[in-house]
Amino acid sequence: MSKLKVYLAAPYKDRKALWPIRSYINEMPNNYEVIASWLDEPDGLTYENVSDEWLTIQAQVDLEEVRNTNVLMVFPGNGAGHHTEFGAALALNRANLVVIGKRNNIFHHLPFVQHYHTFEDWVKSHENDTDSGSSIPKAPA
Repeated sequence: MSKLKVYLAAPYKDRKALWPIRSYINEMPNNYEVIASWLDEPDGLTYENVSDEWLTIQAQVDLEEVRNTNVLMVFPGNGAGHHTEFGAALALNRANLVVIGKRNNIFHHLPFVQHYHTFEDWVKSHENDTDSGSSIPKAPA
């Protein structure tokens, strides 16, 4: 059985807060795999201090990961990238779309977009998938 690929989208400033969520999902026994490589980018990067070439490459990597995901889980906040990733997944019709936390975009209200107030609520809705034995991490606020 191939793993279900999960892409985590959030404001860049929240990426470290998603590390325990990534670990939790990867440890779930039902073959989930987080494929959001942006989570591992080095500290100190800002839009202003990287080259156009680097930005182009990273945008292509992110879009390819969104294209290849089965589930796009967005943790809304301030910023633009995670809204773009959500919109790309929506337009590509390639993923189950999940919003964790407060919806802050009109497209988060589409009837086929799943909404959970917390990551813990999402985990509880997947109880058959979640016997990882570890405590459920908190999402960025």
